[in-house]
Amino acid sequence: MEQNEREILWFSLTQLPPDVQEALSLAVQKYNNVEDFTSAIMVGPCPKCAGEKTRDWDDIGLDDATVGTCLECGYTWCLECGDALETWPCPHWEKDEKDGAFEMEIE
Repeated sequence: MEQNEREILWFSLTQLPPDVQEALSLAVQKYNNVEDFTSAIMVGPCPKCAGEKTRDWDDIGLDDATVGTCLECGYTWCLECGDALETWPCPHWEKDEKDGAFEMEIE
């Protein structure tokens, strides 16, 4: 990270409410590395075993940040709908495509 990026980040963090700053500080202290911190925020605990060692598939090299995997029990789930992932892509994607959820209007 470049010096000017650090300064912008620091300034942005100081603009957060004190309780949010405290929560972020505690979260950073709790985790040993960037991957664990990011997964705690973006993936959350495993819905099956409540384990905190989780990753999204993008983090483990499979190029899909919408799928979570628990490194403790092996459970895999869709981060968007929360269902266990039996097939990939998640069946809710097909439903959303039919409903037009992925269509973009371009003016």
